[in-house]
Amino acid sequence: GPRRLVAVTACPTGIAHTYMAADSLVAAAQEAGVDLQVETQGSSGAKPLDPAVIAAADAVIFAVDVDVRGKERFAGKPVINAPVKRGIDEPAKMVQEALAAADNPNARRVPHFGAEEQAEHDAEEKGEHIGQKLKRALLTGVSYMIPFVAGGGLLIALGFLLGGYDITD
Repeated sequence: GPRRLVAVTACPTGIAHTYMAADSLVAAAQEAGVDLQVETQGSSGAKPLDPAVIAAADAVIFAVDVDVRGKERFAGKPVINAPVKRGIDEPAKMVQEALAAADNPNARRVPHFGAEEQAEHDAEEKGEHIGQKLKRALLTGVSYMIPFVAGGGLLIALGFLLGGYDITD
């Protein structure tokens, strides 16, 4: 039968890039005659892959800029890990790499559960240092603050409107 791959695409905002990468990878896999199923993990939630589909897969592609949710479901599978953008720009290459990883007994595999420390260690080696983690945390925080900031501004404007500008007298 055809080779089978599964992929997860995700980005911090979980909108356009997540789906663009998914579409690119599926199209590239079709051209290569490979059966590829994608799970898109966006801010609007994910539609999880069927465990049977994952079990049947020869390898996994993670095209993600954030951590994969439920990574342990893919434990032990050969994995290609790359930023979302690469899934959009070089999907065919990623499909080929995944197929190569499937045939390579020494390929990187998705760590088994409890291998978080290992993942942390790998992330540090890849250069996701504290600055980038902090930046991501701050940007996420900022996007949550926007409604409050906007609301506060409106309340101040309303206060001026109702109380006038000489509110200090």
